[in-house]
Amino acid sequence: MSISSSRFLRVIDWIERRVNLTELFSMLTMFGLFYTEVDTSKPIAEALREAFRKPMPSYSRWPRVLGLLALILFLFEVVTGVLLAFYYRPTPDEAYESVLIIVRDVDFGWFVRQIHIWGAQLLIVILIARLLRFFFRGMYRPPRELIWVVAALLLITATHLDFTGRFLAWNNDFYWPSLRAMELLFSIPLIGSIFEFFIPGLEGHSYVLSRFYFLHVVLLPFMFWLLLYANFSGIRRVGLSEIRGEDTTPGKHTFVAHLYTLLILVIVIFGILVTLSVLAPVPFGEPVNLFETPSDIRMPWYLLAPYGFVEFFPTWLPLSLRSSLLVILLAIFIFLPEIDRRAVKTHARRTLVLGVNIFLFLLWIFFTIYGRVLDIGE
Repeated sequence: MSISSSRFLRVIDWIERRVNLTELFSMLTMFGLFYTEVDTSKPIAEALREAFRKPMPSYSRWPRVLGLLALILFLFEVVTGVLLAFYYRPTPDEAYESVLIIVRDVDFGWFVRQIHIWGAQLLIVILIARLLRFFFRGMYRPPRELIWVVAALLLITATHLDFTGRFLAWNNDFYWPSLRAMELLFSIPLIGSIFEFFIPGLEGHSYVLSRFYFLHVVLLPFMFWLLLYANFSGIRRVGLSEIRGEDTTPGKHTFVAHLYTLLILVIVIFGILVTLSVLAPVPFGEPVNLFETPSDIRMPWYLLAPYGFVEFFPTWLPLSLRSSLLVILLAIFIFLPEIDRRAVKTHARRTLVLGVNIFLFLLWIFFTIYGRVLDIGE
């Protein structure tokens, strides 16, 4: 053993007598870094040797990689969001100007903003793809009911993160679509009243902006982080989904290979974000004109299906009734495991469930297209 490695071990031993390094490592690995549970009652070197001898299937195998991609994208959002927050000022008089300074005057400010915007869109796409995978494979049945619920709540939280972030730009391209979505939200009985408590009306712009800022940078990221923790801890408890032909025999460098795969994923995601930011930058837009509604308001793409669903019904039905029906369908979707509790055993039942799932997916596509057509036509 070299002198440097001996000193390193002495430092680790000194720290370990004062801090439970194994417990800290176990907390960090609850987010997809390491699948096998670590015995926190043992020294870190012994605990890791024991963990390496256990089978360690990887989160980074397709299609299980979707959850890990969501974590990576969220970390990109946190880093870029913190950088933007250094310059952003959440007041109606200064919000647009502060974003303009970021884009125009701060070195690589436009680049950080584009990474933040496109990262949010990719995060929602990944979470939708993950839910669709769970949905079609029936991975919401016991013992994965809570993983399904958490996955659905992650998607809802991610859309709210993007929605509140759009509003903060304080330009016409983002402000007015957000206002339309808020009007729909406020029309929902009971739920609308709860949101109005946190966001006191659409006319109190200074309060709306500051509270959206708090939701976007504090409350919603904290909720998303907790849901990620619940997701990965649940997966470690019930086990990863099976992949046909996968070898779970632990190798000598299993953990190192897993870290290499994780690094490759980070590089790939960053490359995609850079490509989108450079080749398809989101326009900055004009400052908000509170006295003139633009003629080309466009709803966020992930709200087109709810918008199309609400507008599909005849106008003589009250908006509160239509929006309430939408909330009921959303609740049914989230708590799907309680509706389909039985395992699919017969071929006929498997075919029936698959057919229903395909029908619901096509219905979602239909309402998305219908909402888009209405959006363009207005």
